Amino acid sequence: MSTLEKTLKELGYTNFRVLIEDDLCNYTKTGVTTYKASSKEAELHYYNIVEWTLDDGTVTMSPSAFPVGYDIVGPIIELKMLRDERNKLLQKSDWTQSRDVKLTNDDEWILYRQSLRDITNSYSSIFDVVWPTEPS
Repeated sequence: MSTLEKTLKELGYTNFRVLIEDDLCNYTKTGVTTYKASSKEAELHYYNIVEWTLDDGTVTMSPSAFPVGYDIVGPIIELKMLRDERNKLLQKSDWTQSRDVKLTNDDEWILYRQSLRDITNSYSSIFDVVWPTEPS
């Protein structure tokens, strides 16, 4: 189930169908290459992949007929995407916290991981986050 579908269900909507089961605008970070979509791209994607069944049985993809706009859905999804990416980065660095691992830069790893945990205190969207640098 995509982040979008989970979010719409959490908001109490059931009269929709997500036509493309991927997250709104992929955000990927691999090494030094980062593709960072924008909130505007995610909004356009939202309006192009959700089909709503209205109370009268009409099926629509017209943004003007959407029961909930991106102004409501977007902030929730973007924060979920931020948390998902943060959790992946934390999991990727879990090995540094094992008791039998001795690192010369242990303090840097502790600071890095704490910065990841605190990232949602400073950012609310995957599209504007500045990630801390992983220690080398």
